[in-house]
Amino acid sequence: MVKQSFWMLFAAFLFTLMAVCVKWAVDFYSVYEIIFYRSLFGVALCFSIVQKSGIGLATKHPFRHVVRCALGTTCISLGVYILSI
Repeated sequence: MVKQSFWMLFAAFLFTLMAVCVKWAVDFYSVYEIIFYRSLFGVALCFSIVQKSGIGLATKHPFRHVVRCALGTTCISLGVYILSI
């Protein structure tokens, strides 16, 4: 139980840190650039995890992944935009 609580607090801390970084970065970069660099970091992290574990990227449901990507991009765009105002 303590381990799960730690991870929840750690995730909350990281989201707070991301919000602070977005607030700082919005003075220098556009919202789309912030989203691009944030996503680039996430892709690099996921790619390294996939490469290390040997998981394949093939899927039986490509349309669902496209929809999920579109919704995720919309959500992160709105989140960064809200933090930028």
